[in-house]
Amino acid sequence: MQKKQSQQSSSSLAITDDRTKVILQDNSGCPVWSTPFKVAGRINRAQLTESRVIITSFSLDYHAWGTLGPVYLLNKEDGALIKELKGETAATLANGDFLLGLEGYDLFDTWLYDCDGNQKQQWKSYGHYVVDKNDIIVLEADRRNPTQAHVVRLKSDGSIEKGVDLHCGSVSEPIVLKDRSIAFIDSGNFRVVNRELEEIAIEPLIAIDKDNAYRFISDLYFESNQIRINIYERENKSPYNYKLHSWLVQWAK
Repeated sequence: MQKKQSQQSSSSLAITDDRTKVILQDNSGCPVWSTPFKVAGRINRAQLTESRVIITSFSLDYHAWGTLGPVYLLNKEDGALIKELKGETAATLANGDFLLGLEGYDLFDTWLYDCDGNQKQQWKSYGHYVVDKNDIIVLEADRRNPTQAHVVRLKSDGSIEKGVDLHCGSVSEPIVLKDRSIAFIDSGNFRVVNRELEEIAIEPLIAIDKDNAYRFISDLYFESNQIRINIYERENKSPYNYKLHSWLVQWAK
């Protein structure tokens, strides 16, 4: 059985339950490629551009790059491998380019590639990517205490426009609201930042000491016309059970 992972236009990507193979399907669910593409380890995420498929993966064996596996760049038409690249996360742009990012191993970088896997630009920034056409905003994740992370914009000339500071170096994955502003959870606070990288709202939810921030994991998503916020607090001692703190926030999508 296969699971749909990403969708664009009339085609979608499906990943096998063991997360070792991916295939492109048409809008009726029929395979477009003659055979699925198989990765060496496990698939993390698969994404579509207009002409390419980008697969991030993790390795089954620990090696110099930990459990990080290759990034596979495929031809969307037939599933043929074009190039193997390096990165933990990926994001696609409207013009067919794509981003790869990696933090750790003395790296804190984002690279911009064209559809053939040729590097076009690089920035010393990494985190959650919010891409609107070809505009790139990053909620940085440096995992430092105290953090030096910001909400930033990656500019085409390789420069970085800094916006508001982040309270911790590992904020939640963001959501984009109806007015294109960006909402996320940062050290127990619900924060909203506009496209000019300015904070327009902050609502404290739970007090989190910076030295204990590693024990908290957050997520948020739309639930009807509200935003559901979950903060999972890990206990100090083994076995590591989690306590759920949950809220519904009124906010227009």
